[in-house]
Order: sequence, then structure tokens, then C-alpha cells
Amino acid sequence: MSFKDRLFGPRWQHKDASIRLQAVSESNDQQLFEQLSTIAHQDSDSKVRLAALRRLDHETQWLKTSRDDSDDGLRKLADDWLLRAVFESAADERLNERLAWLERIDDNKIIRRIAAEAKDRELRAAALQRIHSQGFLGDCYTSERDDALAAELLQRIDQPSTLKRIAEQLRKSNKNRQQAVLKHLAAIESGADSSAPSNATNALANQLLEQLESLARGGRSDDRAAQIEQIQQQWQQLPSPDDALVRRYQGALRILELAMRPPPEPEPEAVETIVEPNAQLPALADQLQALMSAKADSEDKLTADIEQITTEFDRNWNMLEPSEADQLVKKRFTALTAEHRARKKSQQPKKKEPKKPEHDPVPELIDQLKTALKKTDQAIEAGDVSESQATLSSSQSLFDRIPKKRRPQALAGELMRAHGRMKELRNWQHWSNNEMRERLIERVAEIDAENLHPDAVTARLKELRERWKALDQKEPIIDGKRRYSAPQSLWRKFNQAADEKYQAAKPFLEKRDEVREQALTELTEFLDEAEPLAQNPDSKRDTLIRYQRAARQAMRHLNSLPAKQRGKMAGRLRNLMDSISAVLDKQFDDSEQEKRKLIAEARKISYEKDRDAAIELAKSLQARWKRIPPARRKLDQQLWQEFREPIDPLFEGLKQEREQQQAEDRERIATLEALCKEAEQLANSEEDALDTAAGPIAGLEDQWSQQPAPAGLNKRFNQALDKYQQRLAKRAQQQELEKIAHLNTLTEALQAAWVQRAAGKGVADATETAVPQDDALGQKLQGRLAEFCDSAADDSALSARVEGLTEQARQIVIEMETLSGLETPEGDKKLRMDYQVQRLSERLGQGSNRPDLASERDDLHRRWMESFPHAPDQHQELKKRFEAGDKILKNMTSE
Repeated sequence: MSFKDRLFGPRWQHKDASIRLQAVSESNDQQLFEQLSTIAHQDSDSKVRLAALRRLDHETQWLKTSRDDSDDGLRKLADDWLLRAVFESAADERLNERLAWLERIDDNKIIRRIAAEAKDRELRAAALQRIHSQGFLGDCYTSERDDALAAELLQRIDQPSTLKRIAEQLRKSNKNRQQAVLKHLAAIESGADSSAPSNATNALANQLLEQLESLARGGRSDDRAAQIEQIQQQWQQLPSPDDALVRRYQGALRILELAMRPPPEPEPEAVETIVEPNAQLPALADQLQALMSAKADSEDKLTADIEQITTEFDRNWNMLEPSEADQLVKKRFTALTAEHRARKKSQQPKKKEPKKPEHDPVPELIDQLKTALKKTDQAIEAGDVSESQATLSSSQSLFDRIPKKRRPQALAGELMRAHGRMKELRNWQHWSNNEMRERLIERVAEIDAENLHPDAVTARLKELRERWKALDQKEPIIDGKRRYSAPQSLWRKFNQAADEKYQAAKPFLEKRDEVREQALTELTEFLDEAEPLAQNPDSKRDTLIRYQRAARQAMRHLNSLPAKQRGKMAGRLRNLMDSISAVLDKQFDDSEQEKRKLIAEARKISYEKDRDAAIELAKSLQARWKRIPPARRKLDQQLWQEFREPIDPLFEGLKQEREQQQAEDRERIATLEALCKEAEQLANSEEDALDTAAGPIAGLEDQWSQQPAPAGLNKRFNQALDKYQQRLAKRAQQQELEKIAHLNTLTEALQAAWVQRAAGKGVADATETAVPQDDALGQKLQGRLAEFCDSAADDSALSARVEGLTEQARQIVIEMETLSGLETPEGDKKLRMDYQVQRLSERLGQGSNRPDLASERDDLHRRWMESFPHAPDQHQELKKRFEAGDKILKNMTSE
């Protein structure tokens, strides 16, 4: 992207949503990362918001989308993401937000899954509060991890069948919960029917009996008495078990009482056994006392004699069953030997203790060694090879500084064990690190250099190299030719794989260097163009501001330039912005002075007595204000407030007048809308009410014409009137069609009656049909039909009359053919010529008052119906000629 393109903003701020979507999905711009949260919630396109959310991938962002986003699909995706998070991790500090999210969920399936599988106890509890299905609550009780929540849940289950089911499920998996269920069930059943013990009570009683009978059979128990006491307390809490169970309980309890009763002590025998004392023991005691009283030749001889007497005394003592007298002799002999040992010890010369040095460093070294060994142990436990090796080396150094004869054996053993543990840790760490190195090589191979952005490739390679380096730091080689323990083969394999991926991205990096050089050229051209303008005090402010913004934008994109040129370009950009700021400051000061002059003129408006003149003056000042360029942003707003202070009261009064006028207009519009609504109701009246609606419609038209109406309402009112008129016309047309159909029926009946009578087949029955009184033609045809159906009528008179009517019909057909332009048969051409002459004469006499073609057609129809009946042998021909001409006239008169 060129420098000038950057003036229009980054691609993730583009007007086109598809361009924004691509930028948000793929760009690695740091500014984009800073704005992702704002884009995720404020972008106008839901796809762009979703792309930003997926790059953020943070629970707080999804929670906000689920709560506030306007797109239903995006909220559904957010709920799905949050649902997975609820099942996989605890909420920690976001617990309240999760609870608020749960309140918005109304899907019963989701609520049930949260109640059963959510990581947070609070979420499970909140979901369970919204569930009332006893069966599901029972299932949750058996699987609930938190005992307190399970206890609360049990109190909500009051359906015996559910309690029995979960008690059976818990029989082998959780005895404590099964017992709680049985107690709850017993309480429910005892409350429902207190006359007999419940099944739950008997089940609890059976459990207690099994424990008690197991103890009675000699089952193992750490504290049998305490266990029996606990069973007795639980039995007393049972409502009322069966009598048979009570008897079993009492029997097992008696067996345990008898088993735990101590056995009676055996009575002493009546016969006393007399044990004679040993005569040798007192003699040996007297001999020992004599030796100790006499003056011995040497201490060594005295000690030997006493040891000989002691040996003899012990031999005799071991050969007899000592009596009470022997016990007294033994006590006396032991006291004498103890006296001899004390006397001998007091006579021994005291050993001279070696003179201690003024400062002995060994205790201090031992303390330091203990501390160092403790640190070594902690480092080994933590698995830190580097720290362990350092502390172990320090411990060995301290141990070597202690003299060999004064080295504590315990610390020596502990140091040796530390060396062994250190070796084991180092071997394990080396194996583990090699495994991780193999995985790092696999990660390098997994990098898709063809599809990933090259920056992403290099960033990933850098990350993997850092992780390789961190592994090396964990197991350094001390005092070795190599620095690290990593096998050279693995390092070469890793380095080769990383180099291959880098070579794939290298063309792009080289291209980027070219782009940076191009960006440097463009920036240089921009500075060369902008710097002269910044030095010109007459430069346009908009141009200067545009260049200033462009310079700031360029300052933020210095990383798109070659690294060596960034400092130089930054200096030129700063100088450019300083120069532009100096020119703008001067222009802002000029604008401020101009606006203060207008403020002074505006304050004089309050002295103008003519309101209209004051308003015109205020408008003039406002127009001049707009032509002055803005001052500094904060000051410009302050100046605008000062300018408006004397002007606003004028426009406030004008505003009130306008609001009053608008209120009157709204009232008038409401009245007109009511008239439109009433007209629409009348236009939609029932068919039988259309005639009665004519008067109200006329009244509405009169009211409508008395006040001006907007074009929309005027159109709406006229549409209602047109609809009313159309309905009237449609009804009249329908009535006319019905009338014509009725007349056609009469003419067909009249023609059929004459055909039957002329053929000598008798007189036809006169058909009685209802003819309206205002239908003169219908009345006339009805009367003629009755006459032709009258048996008393003279047939010859009727025949003569039919001949006259047939001639009338012929004349009508000729007139029809004349008007439609059809040819007339040869026999009737003279009659047509006479009619044409007569018609021409009449048209010359009528002038402009002659009837139109449609009226003449209607008149011909009326006369045609009046001409019935016709002579049977001529009727079909005349009818065919009439209909052919009428078809043409109909097309000619249709709109």
C-alpha cells in the first residue's frame, strides 16, 4: 500500500464490508489488534464483527456479543461458544457475567445441559432452579459433584417413583446418598399415609440391620462400640419400621451385647503352694558384701572376683522358681553390684579434653551444607535441572571443605542420594527435552509457508527457536566442550527444516525491502512537497491540516521504511509538523480576532427595537461567522457560545412561533386523517349501505375542500372517493347486466311461444317472472308474452302483428349494418338506401346535438327487443345479422 493510500485510512476501516472482512481476518497490523474489541461490537457488518470476535476469542467479548449484538445469527454463535466454555472451564471472576447470560437463555435443552455438565457450581444451581421435571432433577442428583448442592436438590424432589428409581441407582455407587434418598422418601410416604410403614423406611431399616448383623457375625470393625452406637441412633430416627424388622434388630443387638461382655475372672485355687527359698543365693550375696568390705590387694583382682560371684548368682537364679524371699535377695545383690560399679567409676582418672580452637568453621559449614542440600532437594522436586545442578555443585563444594574426620555421615549419605536423584532427573529431563525437540521439528514441518503470511512464518520460526533455546537452558553442560546437551543430529534437523521454511518466505521479505524503499521514495517526495507549504504563511488551512495529519500518519508508519532511514525521516517529519503548527497557530489567532469582532457586533443586537430587523442582522452575522475559518477547537466552542448568547433569544421566540404553527398543522393533519379514515370506512361499506353513504360522502367532500391538505392525504382521500364511485358504477353495471339478461329471457320466451303457436302445437304456458315496476320495456314484453300465450287470442291477428314486428326488426338490422359498415343483402339494399338518406337529413337538421354512437347502439338494442316475436323463417337470419353488426359496434364504442 502506497503512502498516499494510507492517507485514506487502513483497510479495516474501508467503506466496503468485504475489504474490511479480509483485513480483520488476515492483517497483523498492531493498530488492528488494539481496535479488534471495538470492531467486534461496533462494525456495521455482522461478518466483520464475527471475524474480529474469532481473532479475539475471549469469553468477555463473546458475552458482550450475546448480550448486545443486534444480529440473531451472531448472538446464536456467541451462545454456542459460551456453552462450550461453560462445559470446559470454570468462570472464576466472570461468574456473574455467566449467570446473567444464563438468565437470557430460554432453550430448555441448553438449560438442562448446563444443569448437568457446567463446571461452575453456581451455574448448575441457577440452571437447576429453572427446571421442575422430577425425573431430570433425580438424574442430576445422582451425578451432581457437589454434596451440598445435591442435598438442596433432593429437597425439591417429592415424587416417590423418582426417589425409588434414584435410590436403586445409588445402591452400589453411593451409600450415603442412597440413605439420604431413602430418608427423604420415608418422610414423604409417612406423611402421605401414617397408618403403615413405608417401603423407604423398611429399606433404611434393612440397611441398618445388614450392618448390625455383620458386626454380630464378627465382621471387621475398628471401633465396634462406636459403630453400634451410631446404628442405634439412626434406628431411633426411623419413623416406624415393620415389626419383623424390629424383632431382627433387637435380636442382633442382644447378640452383640453378649459378645462384647468381658469373660468372668477365674476363682483362685484353695490349696496354697509353698516355695522353699534357695540357700545358695543368700550365701553368694554375703560373699559379695564381704569382698567389698575387705581391703583388696588390687582393684583388678577385686573386679574379677566380683564378676565370678555375679556369674554364679545368675546361674543359680536361672535354675529356680524365685520366691518372695529370693526376690529380696536378688534386690540386695543388684544393689551391691551397682555400688561396686559406682565406686570403680569414681576412682578412674578424668580424661583431659582437647583444647578447642577459638573459632571452629566446621559447624558453620555444616549449617551451610544443610541449607544447600535443602535447596538442592527443592530444585530437584521442582524439576529444574539448571538450578539443581548449581545447588548440588555448591553442596559438594561445602562438603569437600569439611575435614574428612568431621564430615557427618547423614549429610554424606544425603549428598550421595542427591547426586543419584540429580542424575535421574538429568536423564529424565534430557529424554523429555529430546521428545519436545522432536515435536518442535514436527511443528516446523507443519508450517504452511505457501498459504501463511511470510511475517507469520518468520514469527512462528522465531517462536520455535526461542522454545528450542529455552530447552537448552534447562540442561546446560558444565565444564564440558559443548554448552548444551541437545544432540547435534536433532539440532541440524531442526535448523535445516527452519531454513527451508525461511527460504520459502525469503522472496516476500526481499519484496518487502523493495516496498520499503518505495515507501521511502514516496515519503521523501511528500516531504519535499510539504516543507515549502509549511514555510508559507499564506497556505490554505485545510491543506496544512491535511498535510499535518498525513505527517502524523507517516510518523505512525515509520516501520514501513528501511530501518536505517527511520530516524532521519522521523526528524524531518517532526520539523514539518512544527512548521505547520506555527503557521496554523498564526491563522488560528487571526480567526479568533475576527470572531471576537463579530461577538461585539452581536451584542449590539439587543438594542435593536425592530424584531424582524434584529433577526435579519443576526442571520447576516451567522453567515459571516461561517465564512471565518475555525479557531482552536476548545476556544472555538467557547467563542461560539459567546456569539450565540445575544442571538439565541431572538431565534427562541421565532422557534416558539414555529412550534405553535407546527402544533396547529399537526391538529389539522389529525383532522384530515380522521376524514380520510371515515371516507375509507364509507367506501368499504356493505353493498346495501352504499346508497345511504352518498350523503355522508358529500359532507366529507365539503369539509375536505374547506382546508388545505398535504399531497399524500389528498391522494388518500381521493382514492377513497374513487373507490366509492367505482363500487357504485360496478353495482349499476351489474344491475344493467341482470336487466338485459332478464329481457333476453323474455324475448326468447316470446319467440318460442309464437313458434309453437304458428306450428299448430298449441299455446305455450305463460312464464310468470318478476319484472320491476320501473322497467317499462320489461313490463311491455311481459304483457306481450301473456297475449301470445292466451288461447282466446285470434291467430290471424297475431300473425299479422308478427309480420309487422318482423319488418321492424329488419329495419333495425339495416340500421345496425349501416352504423357498423357491414354489407346488406341484395333484397334489403333499397331499404338501406332509404335509411341512409333519412339519416343524412336528420343529422343535417340536428347539427351538434346528434346522439353519439354508444347511445345509438343502446337505442337499437331497445328497439330490437321491442320487435319480438319474429317470423320463424326469418328470425335466425335477422338475429345473425344483428349480432354481427352489434359485435363491431361494441368494439367501436369500448374504451
